Amino acid sequence: MAARRHAPKDQKATAISQVTQQQFSGPIPPPELLRQYNDIIPDAAERILRMAEHDAAHLHKIEADALKYAARDQRAGQLCALSVSIVVMLTVMLGFWLGYSTAASALGGTTVVGLVTVFVTGRNLHSKNTKTE
Repeated sequence: MAARRHAPKDQKATAISQVTQQQFSGPIPPPELLRQYNDIIPDAAERILRMAEHDAAHLHKIEADALKYAARDQRAGQLCALSVSIVVMLTVMLGFWLGYSTAASALGGTTVVGLVTVFVTGRNLHSKNTKTE
C-alpha cells in the first residue's frame, strides 16, 4: 500500500476558472457565428440575412407610413381651421350687416386671436420637438 501525500496544512489548492462572454448588437450576428449557424443548419446564414433585410424593409415602411399619416393629419387640421375661419368671418360680416357690430367685433376678434394662438403655439411645439430629436 502506497502512502498518500497530503499538502501541508498551510498550503491551499487554487482553482482557476475562465468565463467567456460574447455579445453583439444588431440584427446580423458576426461572421464566425454565422458560420457556426451554417454548420448546424444548412443556409441558416442566408435565412438570417434575409430576415434582417425583411425587418429593415418593414421598419422603413412603418416610418414612411407614419410620416404620410402625420402630414395627412396636419393637412386635415389646417382645412378644419380654414373652414371654421370662413364660417366665423361670414358670421361676423352678417352680424355687421344686421347691425350687431359689438357682437360681431367680439366674435371676430376672439376667433382671430384664438386661431393665431393655436398656430403660433403649434409651430413652437413643432420647433421644440424637432430640436430635441
